[in-house]
Amino acid sequence: MNVDRTNIQDVSDASFEIMQAKSISVYTPAAGDRVLKSSSTTITWDAPRVANVSISYSLNGGGTWQTIVGNVPASQGTYPWNVPGTTTTQAKIRVQEVGGSTIGESDIFSIVDQAQPSVRIVVPNGGEQYTAGDTVHVRWTATAVTTVAVSYSSDGSTWNVIKSGVAAGLGQLLWSTAGMTPGTNYRVKVDAGNGVADASDGAFTISALLKPSITLLYPNGGENLTIDSVVHIRWSAQDLTGNVKIELARDGKTWDSIGSAPVTATTFDWTVTGPATTTAIIRVGKITQGVVDSSNAVFEISNKVVAPIVVVTPDGGELWHMGATELIKWTAPSSVTAVDIEYSTDGGSSAGWVSVQTNVASAGATPQYSWAIPTLPVKSSNVLVRVKDHNNPGLSDISNLPFSILDPIAGVEAPVAGVHGLSLLGNFPNPFAGVTELRWRQAAGSDVEIRVYAQSGAMLGRYAVGHREGGDQHFLISGAELASGSYIYEIHAGAAVARGVMMLVR
Repeated sequence: MNVDRTNIQDVSDASFEIMQAKSISVYTPAAGDRVLKSSSTTITWDAPRVANVSISYSLNGGGTWQTIVGNVPASQGTYPWNVPGTTTTQAKIRVQEVGGSTIGESDIFSIVDQAQPSVRIVVPNGGEQYTAGDTVHVRWTATAVTTVAVSYSSDGSTWNVIKSGVAAGLGQLLWSTAGMTPGTNYRVKVDAGNGVADASDGAFTISALLKPSITLLYPNGGENLTIDSVVHIRWSAQDLTGNVKIELARDGKTWDSIGSAPVTATTFDWTVTGPATTTAIIRVGKITQGVVDSSNAVFEISNKVVAPIVVVTPDGGELWHMGATELIKWTAPSSVTAVDIEYSTDGGSSAGWVSVQTNVASAGATPQYSWAIPTLPVKSSNVLVRVKDHNNPGLSDISNLPFSILDPIAGVEAPVAGVHGLSLLGNFPNPFAGVTELRWRQAAGSDVEIRVYAQSGAMLGRYAVGHREGGDQHFLISGAELASGSYIYEIHAGAAVARGVMMLVR
């Protein structure tokens, strides 16, 4: 363009591309390696913009070459090499572009009669530059060792294990630097035990991303929060340090401070305060630095309501057994999308509540959760279950009366994956007086048959259930013709069998 007459200008007729030049780098074997003759070792390389390569070796420093393989995809990056039975101190590997002129060669290494145990870091070995979140391709060479542990250090003295029990012959491991604190003194180490280890010769750098960011996750718009309830304000952040501020605007524009928290905490417990409003917004971040995020839409703060969650089962008097699986059921308004479930074995007194499961989906008229009852130190007749709103823990309900968790019934199976994907989910109620519902889960469709046996092993009944598709299933069994006592039942689904025990009490 003419700078004095800007109307006189021209641009390229078509777009063009700036591409990385073709190159081939051979990583292993590396300089000074001692490879055992007649063994197998891994050749590794990197070849950007090269389609296919051939691989050769030399025993005389590159004077003559012998082909290992004539054509493999360059993107493969590795190839197992059956080392020849000849010793030399002048071995080299060549990786060459098929149909092109791009060549990469290794440094000189040795092929020896008897290798001493050794490991050596190839990459990163000092001077590399990475950005937090990059995946580092850790490479090493290993001789006469079977497994290694790979670790990293940010200060050169304190080591953190990335992965242990790695097959030494792999020679490589992908390590994600997501969440790493930026620094200039990082190193990696490969340790085979018994003093056989190697660390990066020099430090490498992990830099911060160019633009720190924060994202508000909850509340993010459309929620209905109740005054006096406890809300978990949540966020995620990238390359941000120190404390963040949390602020509330009841009218969507006038901000008041709620508090502050370390950015790494990613959550802040806020006891919702009045007055009620339908136009509330939360924001979190480094407000003065402009690194901040707000709710995507307004949410509501409403006056406190009473018991929006109701525990349906267990609600008092049930006889449940350790090792069995029972259904916890509750009702909740549509605003409650997930719940936390807890139990107490002492009537909810000072010993506290024990978590059954957190963040359980709450949907439908009567949501439910299959609880595999744990083995307790002692049985208890003073058990309560509590279901509370995951996002507003102050909204909860407890069983109206205590129920019992008794010793296991012999033969009852816990709900675990069985042969061919068949899982036993127990029967309910158990014990039962008239009819009980057998429950199971199958991974695929099959014909199902149920058999009932006495404790002596005598078969008392067979029920042809018919074809059932994969998923949760149930079948009603009547005890009208049975005497009080324990009975074994079997569920046959195709080639899979699951067995449990039901107790009839009149």
